[in-house]
Amino acid sequence: MVLTAVVPVESTVTAAMTAVGELVRAHEGLRSRLVTASDGALRQEVLPPDAVEVRRHLELIECVDPLTGPEIWATLPVSPLAGAFRTVLYTRDGQVVAIKLSLSHVFVDALGKQAAARHLRQLIERRPVRAPRQASQFAKGPDDPDVIRNTEYWKQALADAPRTYRAPEPDSAEAVWVTQHRLTPDEVRSVKAACTRLGVSPHAVWVTALSIAIGALSGCHRHVCKTTYANRRTTADFNAVVQIAQPVFPHIAGSDRDTLSSRTRAVENALAEGRSHSLYDANALLDWLNPPANAGGASVQPVFEVNFVPAVDRHEAQAPQAPTPDGTWVERTRIAPNSAKPRIVLLVRHPGPVVRLSVRRPLDEVRRPRRLLDGCLRTIEAIAQDPQATLAGLEISWQ
Repeated sequence: MVLTAVVPVESTVTAAMTAVGELVRAHEGLRSRLVTASDGALRQEVLPPDAVEVRRHLELIECVDPLTGPEIWATLPVSPLAGAFRTVLYTRDGQVVAIKLSLSHVFVDALGKQAAARHLRQLIERRPVRAPRQASQFAKGPDDPDVIRNTEYWKQALADAPRTYRAPEPDSAEAVWVTQHRLTPDEVRSVKAACTRLGVSPHAVWVTALSIAIGALSGCHRHVCKTTYANRRTTADFNAVVQIAQPVFPHIAGSDRDTLSSRTRAVENALAEGRSHSLYDANALLDWLNPPANAGGASVQPVFEVNFVPAVDRHEAQAPQAPTPDGTWVERTRIAPNSAKPRIVLLVRHPGPVVRLSVRRPLDEVRRPRRLLDGCLRTIEAIAQDPQATLAGLEISWQ
């Protein structure tokens, strides 16, 4: 898998090449490749700062208008055996007007890609940059005591997890209903007010809203959810060009007798508990959970996933999508069995904020994503206005 970022610039070719070289020297993740160890396993090797020949991974393309059209966002093939990145300098009349970075997902996750694009722009503009955190500062192997301890924690936490759905058939393609909505100023104020009144994070507010929705639809208020960016907690973490996208599975032990306040605080505590055990051996965990003896014939599948991505610069956004700011559409996706893929995924991304909610069967047969999102927004408004209200007192029709 390859991730691509495009950074509009105004630069000479020499200055752009210098900036790319400085970027690569600054980040171990961009100086990485896979090598075969003595035991036959692949290992990450980080080359010294001056050992990467940036010119070998860089090409120049002259374009009349490189910032439009799909070709600028097309990913370049990047073999992790050869390196971590490839770069294109798009030029017009001899000047660089955009730089494309294609990065191997083996070494850089989606937030790491954003960090690389942000750092590259800072280098082009010659702005001061603090020394970034490195991949080696996050690295812990499967034999590390913290990793072993956290892996055992998740085994115990998920062994008794609710298994709401069975995994789909192998290689089955499912229809996924997707809606995207840019929050209005009033909706943003409701989120902020809920956070302020209860002293919780926006992440907790969104997880609470979906938790209440699932409880209303299914009658079950005990959930295991999923969130992916648990290993990034500080500003320095969000500026690291690394692959640390490790999911955690907070366990929400809710009840139909909860108040909005008690459910939100329980969610905040569950998220904090999950983040405190974020370094674990994911392969060992899934290998242990999914055999029939432990899974009871069903795969562990969180009922929903919520990822809250903090504010990033606009130039780091993904490729432009079709103009559907409040639209709903259907996507076809192939769901691998035993992959812990939830049925509902909510992504809150800045700037905007823009909310993207996707739902797949059987929940899409009960409530389409736009109606589900509208209910979540009304729930957040209720949390902001009267956090002591009970779930039973919510005047929201979920059917």
